[in-house]
Amino acid sequence: MHPIVPIIMAVGAISFFIGLFFLARLGMQRIKKINLFGKTYTLWRFTSLTIGSGVGLIMISVIIHQNVPYTPASDVTQAEFTQSGVSDYELGLILENIDRNLIDNYLKQFQKDYYVALSNNDKSTAGLLLLELKFNLRTELEKNNVEPFRIEEKIERVVSLLHAQQK
Repeated sequence: MHPIVPIIMAVGAISFFIGLFFLARLGMQRIKKINLFGKTYTLWRFTSLTIGSGVGLIMISVIIHQNVPYTPASDVTQAEFTQSGVSDYELGLILENIDRNLIDNYLKQFQKDYYVALSNNDKSTAGLLLLELKFNLRTELEKNNVEPFRIEEKIERVVSLLHAQQK
């Protein structure tokens, strides 16, 4: 819900109830004219103005809620997942003698972008980011002369570790 919607609705409800209150109170006293800020209003004009503006503001807030999409600005620092000692140890076992600084940079960037894509409900971008991570890991593993049949196994273990870490 857009943050302005409850504010507009509250102002509309207050205006509506003020109009009803004055209509009931002044109607019982048979007062026909209201002096407000140096201007004179008839009772029916004042109450129709306040009640009408209240209803109008409530309707505007409903229309804003239905038609104006609101996505809160996500804090990117939330997206950075910290690697626990266990997952760092597991990554060390999986990736053995590969340059860990480079792999850690790949993983941090992947986690940040993947979190943003998931928070935006963008499945295609999340899938592309996963493919990019797999490609980068495969390239690094091939550079370090890892057996081809072990590359896919290591990549899947890293990806499953990252998915388990996000939960």
